[in-house]
Amino acid sequence: MKNYSRPLHNNQLAFDFLSRSLGFRNTIELGDNIQKVVTAEKLLQSTTSEPTLIDKSNRHTYYATDESRRNLRTSIFEELAFNERLESDDDIKLGYGGVLPKAGIKKEGKAFIIIGLPASGKSGVANKIADYYHAAIIDSDYAKRKFPEYCLPQGATIVHDESTLVTFGSENDDDDEYSLYELFTKERANIVIPKIGHDESSVIGLRDKLLNNTSGKYDEVHLILVSVDRVISTKRALNRFLETNRYVPLGLVFDVYANDPTLTYYRVRECTKWTSTGKVKTDNPTPCCQNYSGVNSPVNVLFGDIHVKNK
Repeated sequence: MKNYSRPLHNNQLAFDFLSRSLGFRNTIELGDNIQKVVTAEKLLQSTTSEPTLIDKSNRHTYYATDESRRNLRTSIFEELAFNERLESDDDIKLGYGGVLPKAGIKKEGKAFIIIGLPASGKSGVANKIADYYHAAIIDSDYAKRKFPEYCLPQGATIVHDESTLVTFGSENDDDDEYSLYELFTKERANIVIPKIGHDESSVIGLRDKLLNNTSGKYDEVHLILVSVDRVISTKRALNRFLETNRYVPLGLVFDVYANDPTLTYYRVRECTKWTSTGKVKTDNPTPCCQNYSGVNSPVNVLFGDIHVKNK
């Protein structure tokens, strides 16, 4: 399904959005930033239909052949699967960084699904949960950072399919590439899975897949919403782009994903299949629990006040 968000491919369109929707004042600095956004949008438009998984035109020339590409994915998988997480996600690159907690992983059949907008603060919440529960983080963004094309403004988009293949595998039964999801769920290892959560059927499907895992059913599946206003999230995405040159389409965050993670959370949280549900607010620097249900809610344990309950 195609995502429809406002076009930002010229200065006036971008200015209207940043000034009217996000509240930025018209300054020289804003004009400079707008030109960077417009350049990134144009690059994205020209390459969005050419993912590195199937198209050679945007591949790094050293990893241009299908064979070298497969070997690259194998290397990325092994690095992620058998190395510890770094202190900062921004330091992850080819040769550095994995998904394992420093204190070691436990195999207790506990899974934590975290949903929220891009730049909402999911990584910080995921890291804290992973460390406390000795869980691996199964996040396609970790894999993205290891592909050489990721440094481009449009890099996160063109390597999306390959990073998903490394992280969650292929729906094609003939594909024999091993994924992080397969590796860790095979032994019921504790895992944290961050997602945007704009599609409630995908969240429910992931939960049910874990509960009915053929290699060993998971005993606990927790749902955590990382909640922040879409204006704040979009501004954070812009600031991250200006700092790192890695672009997430601002219109996609503001117009398409918008309130979807929150709607998904409230639509599915009452289901008794969840071990617990909880909402973490990240508008301020310190994440805090806004509501939770379930005796063993990680939201209450790590971010909460014992007096905060379902609201």
